[in-house]
Amino acid sequence: MLTRVTPNELFNMSVASIDIEWPEEGYFNNSKEEDEQLLLLACNKVDRVLDIIRVMYCRMDNPLMNPGLPGLTPSGYSAVAIVRPDDSKRYRIIGTRLYGLTLVNGLGLELDNYEIDSIFKNSSLLDIALNCSNKYVPLLCKSILKRLSEAMYIPLIDSKFTYLMTTLEIIASPKYINFKKVKSKITPLIANNKQSYHQLSEELRVLSEEIRTEIVHNGKSLVEIQKDNYKKILLNLQSIIVKCAIAMSQSGCESIENIAEYREKRKKELGI
Repeated sequence: MLTRVTPNELFNMSVASIDIEWPEEGYFNNSKEEDEQLLLLACNKVDRVLDIIRVMYCRMDNPLMNPGLPGLTPSGYSAVAIVRPDDSKRYRIIGTRLYGLTLVNGLGLELDNYEIDSIFKNSSLLDIALNCSNKYVPLLCKSILKRLSEAMYIPLIDSKFTYLMTTLEIIASPKYINFKKVKSKITPLIANNKQSYHQLSEELRVLSEEIRTEIVHNGKSLVEIQKDNYKKILLNLQSIIVKCAIAMSQSGCESIENIAEYREKRKKELGI
């Protein structure tokens, strides 16, 4: 009655089960604000796991594949069921309209056991998610995965494209810099040789000068500019951003200075 969420509604959906420490006295006696804090804590914890699943299996050009937002039920309310570990027959449902105005584009992602197992074998993404360091580079890598997940739920293609381009800027620098400088900070991270360095540099130039400029400054749409290739562009951006996150994570760098030195080292190795 209070949450408008029934147990059947919860357990007819995919369920994420997690451990959360919560004061014993708060199990039944929390205020509405404390309940919302618990709900947000649980949803955010599950969402960071979904970051990996989305990046591995979802496509920027097909929102119908996206899993639902954590805790969001078909009624439009968000909910979690709290089950006491010492008494599984006693439970409490916490629900509120956290995502009441959010459009969810389907629950179309289904993973089999093999695909789920492969997540744990893909250490490059798990290393990012499980890194507890508060240093600049590890936090940036986590932020990149989170932004990719968020971009998948942006319904407007032009907004999705702009958000992904902004993510490249964030990868390049914590402060605003011209996109010409963004290119020089992105390409050394993921280029395999001198030829691929210049090829990627040209791709980024086209994305910025010939496409983003038309969308942001001249009011055109991505579909209008790239009628046959707009999906390919979104997927290419997704691929570039994922490669950057993995490259920075595997570099072992932690600070802004470390990653700057690593870029220069990579340039020398590539003969740039």
